[in-house]
Formats: sequence, C-alpha cells, structure tokens
Amino acid sequence: MKEEKFSGKLILLLAAFYVIAYLASLLYSKAVFFDADSYYHIAFSGFIKDFGLRHPFPWLQFSILKDNFADKDVFFHLLIVPFLVLLKNPVAAGKLALIFFNLLLVTTYIFVLKKYLSAKLTALLLVLPLLSPIFTIYCLQLRSIHLAAVLGMLIIYFLINKKPVLVLILTFLYTLAHLSFILLVLIVVVSEALRYLYHKEFFAKNVASIIAGIALGILLHPNFPNNLMVIFLNGIATPLLAFSGNDIGFAGELLPQNIKHALLYNPVIFLSLFLVAWIIFRKRRRIAMDTSIWFFCAILYLALALRANRYWYEANLYYFIFLGAFIGELEFTKGIKIAAAAFLAIAMIFSLQNRAVLNQHIERFGQRSAYLEDIAQWMDKNLPAGEIIYHSAWDTSHYFLCFNPKDYYINGFDPIYMYWQHRKELQLLDDLSLGRVGNPKTAINKIFKAEYGFVAIGEPLYREITNDPANFKVLYNNPEGMIFQVIPSR
Repeated sequence: MKEEKFSGKLILLLAAFYVIAYLASLLYSKAVFFDADSYYHIAFSGFIKDFGLRHPFPWLQFSILKDNFADKDVFFHLLIVPFLVLLKNPVAAGKLALIFFNLLLVTTYIFVLKKYLSAKLTALLLVLPLLSPIFTIYCLQLRSIHLAAVLGMLIIYFLINKKPVLVLILTFLYTLAHLSFILLVLIVVVSEALRYLYHKEFFAKNVASIIAGIALGILLHPNFPNNLMVIFLNGIATPLLAFSGNDIGFAGELLPQNIKHALLYNPVIFLSLFLVAWIIFRKRRRIAMDTSIWFFCAILYLALALRANRYWYEANLYYFIFLGAFIGELEFTKGIKIAAAAFLAIAMIFSLQNRAVLNQHIERFGQRSAYLEDIAQWMDKNLPAGEIIYHSAWDTSHYFLCFNPKDYYINGFDPIYMYWQHRKELQLLDDLSLGRVGNPKTAINKIFKAEYGFVAIGEPLYREITNDPANFKVLYNNPEGMIFQVIPSR
C-alpha cells in the first residue's frame, strides 16, 4: 500500500513537472509573446512600478480612460511588479511571471482534484486539458484570466466546504484581479440552491461572503470610483454588444467558434460528456452535491465558450474538475474501463491535429509580435517624447506602451473605451484604415493631432501613404508595417 501511494505521488509529481516544462518549452520557443494583451499587462505593471497605484493616464488620448482611469486587473499587475524589478527586459520578466502563474494554476488544480481522486488519476486529468489547443494557447499568454482561474477554483472549493472567511478573502482578491467576479454571484446562489436540494440546508454565510467580498473589492480599489465605469464598460457593455452582434472591432476571442472547431479543438470534453451521460443512464443514480456544483460551473462556462472563445480556458478547467469529482464516485467495472480506454484513444487521435493548430498559432502570432516589438523599439530610440502616435488597430498600442511609454497613442485595451466617448473618431479610424477618407493627412494631423503614425502593411491606408510622398514621409518599415511622419503644410 505504501509503495502504491509513493508511486502515485511520484507519477503526479512527474505529471506536474511535465505540464510546467511543456508550457515553458512552448513559451520560450520564441523570444516574444504570442498575443497583444501580454504586452498590455506588462506595460500596466510597469506603470505601477514606476508611478505607484494611483497615477495619471495620458497614454491613450482618445479613450475614456484618459481622464477616468481605473486598472481593472490591479491585483494581477501588482503580482507582476517583482518580476519587472528582477529583470530589466520586460518580455523576459513577463515570461518568468507567466511561469509563476502556471505553477500556481497547476498547484491549485491538483489541490482541488486530490479531494476526489487518487494521485494517479489526478495526474491523468492534469495532462488532459493540454489536448485542447485553445486551452494551451491561453496558458502561453500573460493574462489575468490565470489568476482569476486560481481564485475561482479555490472560491468554489471553499464554498462547497463552507469556509466563509476564506471565501470572503478570495472574493475580495478576485474582484481586484478580473471583471468576471460578477459570475460569482450566480455560482454561489446556484451552489446553495443545490445544497438545499441535497441536504435541506442553505448556507447563507457563503452568499454573504461573496457579496461582501465583491463590495470590498470595488470600494477599496485604488481607482475608486472610476472602477465602476470600467466594470460597466468592460464587464457588462462589452459582452452585451458582442453577444448582440454589434461588433465595434472586438478581439476574436469575443466571437464564437463554429461547432465543428469547438468539437475538434476540445475533443476530450465532448467525448467524455457522452461517456458520462452513458454511465449516469446505466447506473441510474444521482451524483453527489460536490459533483453537481462543479457540473454547473462547467456547463456555465461551456455555454459561455460556445458564445465567445475567451471562455474555453475556464471551461476546460471546471469541466475536468467536474469529471474528476464524477470519476471519484465510480466503481471501475470492466465495461467502464473499456469505454474509458476507447475514449482516451479517440481523444489522442483528435489531439494530433490540434498540435498543428497550436504550432500555427505560435508561428503566426510570434512573428507579428516580433515585428511590432521592433517597431516599438525603433519608436523609443528615434521619435521625440510626448508625441501622439497615430495607429488604426487598437491592440498595436499594447506593444508600443510596453517598449515606448514616452509617447502617447490613440486607443487600446478594448475598443469599448474609445467607442463610449469618441464614436465619430472610432469610425474615422476605420475609414482611414480602409482608404475611405479623401484627405488622410488632414484627418491624422488635425483631428488626431498626430505628426507620426504606424500603419500595418495590409491596410489600404498603407498604400495611400506610400504613394503620397508630398504629404507623408516613410521613416521606418518592416514586414508588419511602417512608421511615417506627416509632412507639415507650407
């Protein structure tokens, strides 16, 4: 028995080491991040390091944040600051911070699963999420979603086990880390409703702890009351606009995948759901309360994921915790073992093509990041400080803020912040980019007050500027785009 326990712990330790090492090998396969948001988080953390928690925000000239700034991920950014102090290179610091968050995620995931499973089965469910390329891609991005997932898993675990003080503390931190804290209210209400159905008990302290934690997180935010505006714009208005089909230039993660890709990219989830349904039908018995709560969380995020790609990360985590809790209730008959083995074999076959999807993402977005880093570093060395830099795409400012914070930009972080206060200018950005403005020089120079700008090579505006040497001077270019200067009128 002792040998079995030791072998199980060793397998689990090796599985954890494999997951961290695998993610690190992908992360360090290139010297850049594979998304724009990682750069924004590094930049914001750098602002805290250099200017403190409360500081002016002049960097986005056509954003409501310019005069009403609030850092929606402030706790996450605080945790990154030590890495920026340790390492001078911001990307190197960010990568090291991401390793830390992945380690935190793996540790928390194991902690929760171990309540329901043996060490060997926990090791299996630790590796399975990596078969989803979407989940793995998110693991390579320095984003507050990692900290939210860690806090979320712990909150639900302690809700189930009736630890209201811990729930209160963790909810407070969650509110300072990620805007999805709004979902915690729904989760606690449903959890307590399920507790009542199972045990005729409604533990009101859990509900009170969630509400109090959220209230404290909002009121004690260093940027209160501006954070109320950010909660509304990013946490409520953005999902409503995206879900209603009103696309104002949102990132692809707010758009749904087609069903084919959802099935292909998450084969373990959908295949095992059929297996779970078959077992429940065959056994004809009710699952435990813990399992029901995790199942609700999984279904909630799966439903959101089918509407917006950004939720697949949490959907995978909560689904596999549910699956672990469900497996923990089973007696492994011969039929179940055969079905499970067949499911794993099929899932592995599907996962082979998913590695190609992952590699394509790393190559494509890694190349874009490298070129935009190069552009931003050229700006830092060659452009005068305090200039407003024109750019059509809101996410390019993330790279520029990270490497050239001495200048100012148009918008960033999310198009909602420009849309809410500068709708005409946002439309003008789109028209300029698509070559629908008769005199781009006047629009860039007079309306956006920019003497310098960046334009991507795929924009029609790129060709207009290249073909108009009387009004624009190309200062620097690379395969992603070019930096230009508006030539003053004589």
